[in-house]
Amino acid sequence: MEAKEKARKYLRLLLAIMVLWDIGIGMYAIFFAKHFQQVILFTPQNEPLFIRGVGIYWIFAAYIQFLGFKNPERNILAVQLSIVFRLSAAVIDFIEAFFLLEQPFYFFHYLLIFFVFMNCLIAYLTARCLGKMQLKWIEI
Repeated sequence: MEAKEKARKYLRLLLAIMVLWDIGIGMYAIFFAKHFQQVILFTPQNEPLFIRGVGIYWIFAAYIQFLGFKNPERNILAVQLSIVFRLSAAVIDFIEAFFLLEQPFYFFHYLLIFFVFMNCLIAYLTARCLGKMQLKWIEI
């Protein structure tokens, strides 16, 4: 029983950190999109609609993770969706870094590769905590 409670504690901590991170980066992308473009050295657009859309995606992820944080057992689907979010973000970032962005590599490529690694790690840790809590990380 102790391992299950410890895993629950770690899962809630991980989800709380991700909620704060995703809200912060999402709000930054929505309200300061032009500055965001400059920081990541993205080709500036007159109206950075894409950046704002990504910000909304992060806010949505924060909400899903918040539901999982509140009660992982009751909101297991939210925790499972957070894993799907992290893995889909990793795939999108990987494709963008290696196939869509112009070469040679620059700061944004390396930032995306870092996000690929971190999203995969977060998905793994989330699934591992669910396993220790004797909950399914995916419904088949």
